[in-house]
Parts: sequence; C-alpha cells; structure tokens
Amino acid sequence: ISVVLDYDQHSYYNPFQYPVVSGNQSSLFQFTANPYDDWNGDVTIIIDIDDGSSWSSANTTINVNPVNDSPSIDIASTILVPENQLTIATVSISDADQEELTLTVSGIDADSVELSSDNVLSFKEAPNYEVKDNYSISLVLNDGTETVTKDVDIIIDDINH
Repeated sequence: ISVVLDYDQHSYYNPFQYPVVSGNQSSLFQFTANPYDDWNGDVTIIIDIDDGSSWSSANTTINVNPVNDSPSIDIASTILVPENQLTIATVSISDADQEELTLTVSGIDADSVELSSDNVLSFKEAPNYEVKDNYSISLVLNDGTETVTKDVDIIIDDINH
C-alpha cells in the first residue's frame, strides 16, 4: 500500500509519495508543509491510497492562520554627517503586514534630533565638531503589536580641519 499526498498552495504543486506498508509491517507517516513567507489561508491536501488492486481518495483542508511579522527599520548603524549639516538621513521603515507604523526617537541624544513626517532625521541645531563629535540615538518602530529598536551612532565629520 502506498499513499500519495498532493499539496497545492497557490500554484505550488508538489506531490509526495510515501510507502506505509512493507511486508506485514505498517508504519505511520507525517506530512509537513511549510507555506511561503507571509502566506495564510486554506491549504487543500488530497490523499490517494493505492494497494495495487484498488484505490481510495480523500480531501482535507487545513487553515493556516496569519501571524504578525515584526516591522523593519532600514538605516545604517553608523552615519557620518559633515558638521553644520542639519539633515542626517531618511529612515526607511516597512511592515510585511501593511500595518500602521509609528516611528519615534529615543536614547541619550534624542533631544538633539527631530524626525519629520516623511521620516527625515535631522539635527535641531547644526552640529559643531568642536563642541560634540558624536551622537547616540535609538529609533523605535511599533506596528501596534510588536516594537523593534535600532541603535544609531551619528559621527560628526570635522570640515574645518
């Protein structure tokens, strides 16, 4: 006797065949399917059983529930900014679940910087290398369920050396 499992998930077709009887011994089998990243919904599994003289077929549906994916902050961990320049960088944020995101600034030097509605990170006052040559901040991103943090060091480049 053999069992054929047809697993079809969004145009991904991959039949598996498992022998479950060898001589007079039977064995159990386990079927594991790993859906594509960020996929959820119904998966139909078709089970065909064939013993060489007759066969039987059955369908079953499994529902794959969605899970929340962490949001993502894309910016370098260290940024070099010329002294007297206000703009530091634009912070790129994303979320596979397309949830509303909230980005904030915290950390030791959070009071020295500001974040625009377009996620442009800037100094509140032009940095002066002779006064302070580095700043440390943390970017905090929340999707309503999960929070991620990215530490960023901003190094001021002395342009009057």
